[in-house]
Amino acid sequence: SAAVVGSDLPLVVISHGNGGMLSSHADTALALASAGFVVAAVTHTGDNARDDRYVGTPRWLTDRPRHIHAVLDYMLTGWPAHAQIDHARVGIFGFSVGGFSALVSIGGVPELGQIASQCKSRPEFGCTLWKALPASVSATTWIHDARFKAAVIAAPGYGSAFEPDGLSRVAVPVQLWNGVDDLNVPYQTNAAVVRRLLPTPPEYHAVPGAGHFAFLAPCPSWMIPLICKDAEGFDRAAFHRD
Repeated sequence: SAAVVGSDLPLVVISHGNGGMLSSHADTALALASAGFVVAAVTHTGDNARDDRYVGTPRWLTDRPRHIHAVLDYMLTGWPAHAQIDHARVGIFGFSVGGFSALVSIGGVPELGQIASQCKSRPEFGCTLWKALPASVSATTWIHDARFKAAVIAAPGYGSAFEPDGLSRVAVPVQLWNGVDDLNVPYQTNAAVVRRLLPTPPEYHAVPGAGHFAFLAPCPSWMIPLICKDAEGFDRAAFHRD
């Protein structure tokens, strides 16, 4: 390890998607670090490559913002170089269900019953992950963190859960991304809902040719084809460089 250089450094917290881990967005983290950011990547308990015990239960979604809050507490108060972080420049990057988690962290209040309705009327990939369709939980269950000043949301899942006004309290700038060819979290019921419900329109980017997993760090297509293989003609490494 090396010493942290500089002062008043911006911080980005990264929240991975279902079955991911802290290395899921390693190239993005390294690019940010090279640009002068401090980066903290969460591995979510109960939903990571080695532990999926919460997946398909309400705790899967309700615990994630709590994990993010705990990591941010540590980075700003307990991390040895915490005094070198600029508390006015703290952001979050979330992918897939990590995008859902990031939206909650910046003030979003989802209604889990909306997921049940969505899965009954227009089933999506995310519906197959539930052991039982979720019931509603109290709005006070969700942990928000006003220390986040900006968010980047990539291919968010369960966007419909924020209907009809679950994003009305979001007051920070948001950059929203989705892959045009994403079949896992279709635009109309996910990113489009988020885009429409945010009080201030986000900076929006649709990536031609990109599927759901195009936002993960590039990996050899033979390693885990579901995650690593992109559509023919789409260059994930070039997309990430751009």
